[in-house]
Amino acid sequence: MLLTERKTQHLDIVMSGRARQLGGGSAFDDVVFEHVALPELDLDQISLHTQFLGKRINAPLIVSSMTGGPERAATINRNIALACQHLGIAMAVGSQRIAIEAGGASGLGKELRQLAPSVPLLGNFGAAQLNKGFGLDQARRAVEMIDADALNLLAKHPQPLHDAVLTPHPGEAARMLEVSTDIIQGDRYGAARVLAERYGSVVVLKGAGTVIAAPGRIPAIIDAGNPGMATGGMGDVLTGVIAAMRAQSF
Repeated sequence: MLLTERKTQHLDIVMSGRARQLGGGSAFDDVVFEHVALPELDLDQISLHTQFLGKRINAPLIVSSMTGGPERAATINRNIALACQHLGIAMAVGSQRIAIEAGGASGLGKELRQLAPSVPLLGNFGAAQLNKGFGLDQARRAVEMIDADALNLLAKHPQPLHDAVLTPHPGEAARMLEVSTDIIQGDRYGAARVLAERYGSVVVLKGAGTVIAAPGRIPAIIDAGNPGMATGGMGDVLTGVIAAMRAQSF
């Protein structure tokens, strides 16, 4: 059975209700408890807010779906993203393996970030894929595909990365420096320089007037490009070009 067919069957089973427990059960099915386990506390005074991946969420909860792969899952993913944004909790998408292998979004695109701009969004593919050819490039594609918060781990725990090239867009750069996107855009030159020094890495701050900075070096501004480059997949191309040049010792 093809992987896409198996993922589609998962959706069919859940939507049909056949995923419910059949027979058996336990005696607790007939018992209903009144929810007053902490009667001496004022529930309105209890806060479940916390920080996760550099973002404030309303409760330490995450919705982790199994909807990766079939295009028909796009509607489900959109609804989950809207719900997570409304509730203020984190979202993890289903496996992006099919989308990565097929070169498409398969219901997992940057629209999810647009629908859930304020909550942590996590990419996903099985660790088993690391034994089947997946590596850093695929991980980057998974992050860029949905504009995930993977780079926020760097922001929360800054440390030199040495021989690395970071390619944040203004939103990612803002999270890494814990400032607003407007501040980044107001001084792209300075932001790239600070990022390079903080992470000890080459930084390519994407956007109109791409800035390239490195520790101890004067940043450079790229005046090439056009609005047509602001489309999905260009980040993959950039990664490929940088990797190819690094392999040739540039």
